[in-house]
Amino acid sequence: MWTPPLETNGIIRNYMVRWLEEGKVSQNVIVEHDVTNYTIHDLAPCTSYTVTVKAATSNGFGDESDPKNATTVTAGPPAPSVTCKASTSPQQLTVTWPEVDTNCLLHGYMVNCTGEVLWSATVTEDTAETAISYIDLDGLIPWTNYTVCVAGVVADNTVGEWNCCTSTTHQAVPGEPTNLHQTSASRDSLTVSWDQPKELNGELTAYQLTWIDQVSSLITPNITSYTVFGLHPNSKYNVTLKAGTVAGWGASAQVQVVTTGENVTVGAIVGSVVGGVFGGLLVVAALVALVFYRRKRKEKIKTPEVLRPTPGLPTIATTTTAISIRDVKRNHQHDDDQSPGCDTQQRLQEKLSQQMTQVRNTQPHLKEETPHKRADGTQKNLMEELHNRRAQDNVRYLREELSHRTQTLQPSTNTTNRKVNTKSPRYIHEEQYMAFYMDCIYETESNEADDATYVSLD
Repeated sequence: MWTPPLETNGIIRNYMVRWLEEGKVSQNVIVEHDVTNYTIHDLAPCTSYTVTVKAATSNGFGDESDPKNATTVTAGPPAPSVTCKASTSPQQLTVTWPEVDTNCLLHGYMVNCTGEVLWSATVTEDTAETAISYIDLDGLIPWTNYTVCVAGVVADNTVGEWNCCTSTTHQAVPGEPTNLHQTSASRDSLTVSWDQPKELNGELTAYQLTWIDQVSSLITPNITSYTVFGLHPNSKYNVTLKAGTVAGWGASAQVQVVTTGENVTVGAIVGSVVGGVFGGLLVVAALVALVFYRRKRKEKIKTPEVLRPTPGLPTIATTTTAISIRDVKRNHQHDDDQSPGCDTQQRLQEKLSQQMTQVRNTQPHLKEETPHKRADGTQKNLMEELHNRRAQDNVRYLREELSHRTQTLQPSTNTTNRKVNTKSPRYIHEEQYMAFYMDCIYETESNEADDATYVSLD
C-alpha cells in the first residue's frame, strides 16, 4: 500500500509496483492513478521479497519509493509423487517419493495408509511420520489392498498437499482352524468338524487332515467336516488339521477322537441277557433229552423187543417173545418153490389157515367149549389151549420163514458207523448192518444187542 507523492509536478497518470526475489529477476505491474494498493500473487512461501512503488506523469516515472522487505508466510508444500511397492514380507510395503519443493523449513512428512482386507470386511487405517522421502510400512495385514498417501510438513506443523499410491500385500500362511471337534463315531469311522481360521491371511487353497501314521487327506476349502473310514474299533486317534494358502500351510489344530465298539444299547443288553438265559435253558433241555435218549437206547439194547407181526396179519397171541437170530436155524426142509422176497399178506394168511387146519386135524378130540383137566389138577379152557398151540405154530412158521430168507437171499448191506468225539461214557460206537428185502427190512443184531429187531418202513 502507498500514498501519492507530496510533489506531483503534474497530473499522476499511473503507478508501477515492482518486487524482487533475491537472486531472481524482478517483476512489476502498472496500476491506475487512483489505485493505492496492490496484491502480488504467485509468490513462493517463506520467501523474502523487496518491493518499491513509483508514480508517473505525462513526462514519465519519477523516483522509486524506499524499498520495503517482506517475507511470505508459511504454506504447505506441494504434493510429492508417491510410489508404492509390495515387499517380500506379507506384512510390509515400501513407499518412496521425491523431496518436496518448498522455501519453508521442512519438518518432515506425514504418511497415511488405509487398508481394505481382501479376506474379510475389515478396513484398517494407520499413520506414520518420517524425515526422509522413504519408508517401509511394517506390521501390515497380509493380502490387504493398501492406499498410501504422503504430505510434507513445514513450520507450525503445516501439512502440505497429499499424494497417494496403492498396493496389495502378499498372502501369508493362515492361522490354525478353530473349533475342531468330533461330531460322530462308529466302529470303523469317525467324523470331525471345524471352523475356518480367524486369520486367513490369503485365499484358502485346501485343508490337510491327518489322523494316523502321517496318513492325511486334502480337503477343498469350502468343506468344514470330514469322515475318516477304515479305523479300528475302540481306538483313540490324534487328528490334526491345518489350512493352506499359496504361501504354505498354517498352524495345526489338534483333537483326540475315539471310535466305538459294538453298538450296545439297553435293548441290546436286555436282549442279550434274555437270549443267554433262553439259550442256557435250551442247552440244559438238550442235555436232558440227550441223557434220556441214551438211557432209552441203552434199555432198548438190553431189553429184547417183541417181534412185530407183518402189517395186516391178526395177532395170534400176546405172549410171543422176540426171536433171536442166534436161535433161528436154517431149515432146508422149507426151502421149497417159494420165491425169495416178502410174501404177500394173502399168501401168509393162506399159510396160516393151512397150519391151523392141520392143527385141528391132528387133534380132533379138542373141543372149544369142553373143559380139560391138566396134570396138576387145574382146568384150562380148550379154546385157550388151541390159541396157544396156534401161537406156537405161528412162531415156528415165522422162524422158518426168517431162516429160509436168511439162507436164500444175498442182500446188499449198508454199514453205518457213528463216532462221537466226547469223553462221556454214555456214548458208544455202533455199527448197524441193514439188509433190505424189497419193502421188508430185517436188522441184524448190533455189537451190543442180544436179540434181533424187526423194522417196518412205510
